[in-house]
Amino acid sequence: PDRFPNGLAPLVESAHASGMKFGLWVEPARVSLETVGQPGLADDAWLAQRDGRNVSESAGKICLGSRAAREWVWKRLTQLIDDVQPDYLKWDSNAWLNCNRTDHDHGPEDGNFAQVSGLYTVLQALRDRYPNLLIENVSAGGSRIDFGWLRYSDAAWMDDRTDPSVHVRHNLEGLSAVFPPAYLLSFIIDGSEEPLIGAPDLPAWLRSRMLGILGFSHRSPGVRPSISGPFAQAILDYRSLRDILTGAQAILLTDQAESPVDVGWDVLEELNAESRQAVIFAFLHPGGDRRLLVRPRGLSPDATYDVRSLDAGALGSMRGDELMARGIEIVQGDGSAAHVLILTIQ
Repeated sequence: PDRFPNGLAPLVESAHASGMKFGLWVEPARVSLETVGQPGLADDAWLAQRDGRNVSESAGKICLGSRAAREWVWKRLTQLIDDVQPDYLKWDSNAWLNCNRTDHDHGPEDGNFAQVSGLYTVLQALRDRYPNLLIENVSAGGSRIDFGWLRYSDAAWMDDRTDPSVHVRHNLEGLSAVFPPAYLLSFIIDGSEEPLIGAPDLPAWLRSRMLGILGFSHRSPGVRPSISGPFAQAILDYRSLRDILTGAQAILLTDQAESPVDVGWDVLEELNAESRQAVIFAFLHPGGDRRLLVRPRGLSPDATYDVRSLDAGALGSMRGDELMARGIEIVQGDGSAAHVLILTIQ
C-alpha cells in the first residue's frame, strides 16, 4: 500500500502512454507457509506433499491436481488479472514436488501427471478468458519447456544463465530443432562474463538473441549511449526481419555452438515455411577461418532471391537452386563477427 497506494493501474497507464505493454511476473502455484490457513489464502489441504513433507521449510507448492486448490488459484489469478489488466503474464515455477497425498484428486503414484494436467486446465481457461493476453513460460531456467506449454504460451524462457552469448546460441540452436525459434526467449544483460560497458562486439551479443526473441534487461535510468545506440539499432534490425522470423523453422548449417573456446563458425538458417524466404545468422569464433561458404537449404528452386547483408547491403540475386548449390561466401572484415544475411524472393 505504501509503494502502490492506487494499485498497479498507474503503472499500466504509464506503460501504455509510452507505447509499451505492461507485464506481471507471477508464480501462482507457490505460497509462503506463513500465509497458509489465513482467511482467503491457501489451505493446508491444497499443498503438494511428498510423504508428508512440503516443497521446502518455508514454501508450499499448490497441488493443481486437487480440484479445490486449482479453483482457488484460478480465482486469485483472475482477480489479479481483472484488477490490473496486464498485457503480458510471465508464469514462473521454481519448485517441484511429486505429490502422493491420498486426499487429493489423484492417486499416490500419479501426482506429477495430475499436476501437469491441472496446469494445462488452468492455462486453457486463461486462453479462453483472455485471448489477447501474452503468456510466457518461465521455470527455473527452462525446466518446464514442453509441447503442452507450447500450445498455451507465446514465449518460453530458455535458461536463467543468459550469458555468454555463445551459451545462448547453444540453447537456441539446440531447442530450435523441436521448438519454433520465435518461441524461445533470452535477454542480453550486463553480465559478469560479458559486461556491456566496453563490450568488444556488442552487435554480435545482440544478434545472438535475435535467433529467437530479442530481450534486453538493464538498470535504468543511466543506460549509456554506447549501449542504447546499438540496442536501438538491433530493435530496428529485428523488426525488419520479423515477418520472416515469426513463422520460421530452424535449420542448423554447422555444428551446434558449444563453448567460447570453439574455433570456426556456428550458422543457423531460419526459413519461413510459407514464404520460403530466409534469414541466415553466422557467428565467427575467435581463431576461426575468416572465410566461410554457406549453403542455404529449403529455398524455392525456381524463385529468384535477392541476397542482402545486414551490414554490407545488397549482395546480388540468384535462383534458389543455384544459391543452394553454389552457396554464399561470408568474409570477415573489421566489423562484427556476427553476420546476418536476408534472402527474399523478388
